[in-house]
Amino acid sequence: MYSPKIDEELIPRLYRLRKLKKMPMTRLVNGILRSVLPALEEEEGKKALACSNIEKANARNNGIGGS
Repeated sequence: MYSPKIDEELIPRLYRLRKLKKMPMTRLVNGILRSVLPALEEEEGKKALACSNIEKANARNNGIGGS
């Protein structure tokens, strides 16, 4: 299983927040990621769709494929 290393500069901030919320740091980080990931994934999906649409338009303009 891949275990990414958290930047050292973030650890003290996470630790202080963990103390304030009185929860384990893993639970804190999981909560942060769960709240942010859906928006990031949606944004990346929109970018991928836009790139796909541009590629299709370019292909049509260049006479490559399309209907």
